[in-house]
Amino acid sequence: MSDLKQLLPAFLDTVDRLSAILDAENKALAQHRPDMVAATVDQKILLGRTFERQMQQIGSLNAALDTLAPDKRKRIVAGIRRFGEIAQANQIAIEAAQRAAERIVTHIVEAVRKQNAQRPVPYSRPNLARSRNTSNRISVSLNQTL
Repeated sequence: MSDLKQLLPAFLDTVDRLSAILDAENKALAQHRPDMVAATVDQKILLGRTFERQMQQIGSLNAALDTLAPDKRKRIVAGIRRFGEIAQANQIAIEAAQRAAERIVTHIVEAVRKQNAQRPVPYSRPNLARSRNTSNRISVSLNQTL
């Protein structure tokens, strides 16, 4: 029981810190600042692992909350709900950013293909003429990491 009373404040602190990071990430994604998102990845992973470990240690959150005074229970439930809302908004923002990045990459690839197809065949003597397919092509390589 005393372990549980020590675990819950630490759990709430983890939830609050993780919520703050996800909230900042959501704002950075809205401002199209992937550099700010990348800066917190390690911290987010570490806090996510801490959150999972604490959830395993607590076990049933409902049973753990039943042992608390009503004011503490309300505070923890509010923090968990806030975390859930922010995490859901974060997932939506990340998916939207990924779709936008994929559309940009698709447009770039299509523009390169179009430009490549419109390149004239280099001039050469008739007996040395090369087909359009053997002309110097533009090489494009894309990294799928977003």
